[in-house]
Amino acid sequence: MKTKASFCRSYAGFTLTEVLIAMTVGLFVSGGAMWMMVYGVKNCLLSTAQSSNDLAQWGIASRLWVDARIANGVTVYADSNAASLERWLRKSLDERGNMLVLSLSEQATSNKIKYTKLTGYIFTPATSSVPGSISRFDYNVSAADQAAYKSLENILKDNRASILASARPVASRVALNSNESAAFLVRTVGTAASLCCNITSDDANASIQQNKLIEATFIVRG
Repeated sequence: MKTKASFCRSYAGFTLTEVLIAMTVGLFVSGGAMWMMVYGVKNCLLSTAQSSNDLAQWGIASRLWVDARIANGVTVYADSNAASLERWLRKSLDERGNMLVLSLSEQATSNKIKYTKLTGYIFTPATSSVPGSISRFDYNVSAADQAAYKSLENILKDNRASILASARPVASRVALNSNESAAFLVRTVGTAASLCCNITSDDANASIQQNKLIEATFIVRG
C-alpha cells in the first residue's frame, strides 16, 4: 500500500532542471536537422547549377552537329574581321581559322548559287582580362541578296555589322590547346570541318572546375 508521500511523488511534475535539459537537447537536435537540410539544399542547388553549366558549355559539339545536318556547305575564315571575310573560300585542306560558317544554298542555274541561310560560330581568343569564348549567329539572307545571287563572301562582308550584332555566346572560358593555332580546321573542302578547343566548365569562382577537350568533326549533307 502506497504511503501519502509516495503517492504525491508519483504525480509530481518535471523539475526545472529536467525541463531545461530537455529543451537544450531538443534545440541541439532541431538545429542539427535544420543545418543538414540547408546544407543538403545548398549542395543540390550547386549540383544543379554545375550540371546546367556543364551542358551549356560542353553541348556546343551537339549543337554544331545539328546545325551541320541542316546546312549543305561549310567554310572556315581566319576570323570575323572585314579583311578576312573578303578573301576567297578556304579551298585548301588543313587550313585553320576562328570563324566557321555553315551555309544553306540552292543551285539556281548551272553557274549561279543562291544562299538562303547562314549559321556561324566565332571563336574569340582570350585577352588579359577576358577569357576566350565562342559565339553563334543565325542569319537569313535577304530576298534582294538572293535575287542578286551574291557570293558568300559578299553576303558576309556587306552584312557583317548586323551578323556580328546578332551573335550570342554559347561557350565561355574557351582556350586553344598548346599545339593549335585556331579553333576550326578544314577537313574536306566545302563539306567537313572540325572544332578543337579546351573548355572549362563551372563557374570561375567555384571550388570544383573541370576541363574538357572538345574535338569533333562536322560533315554537312552536301
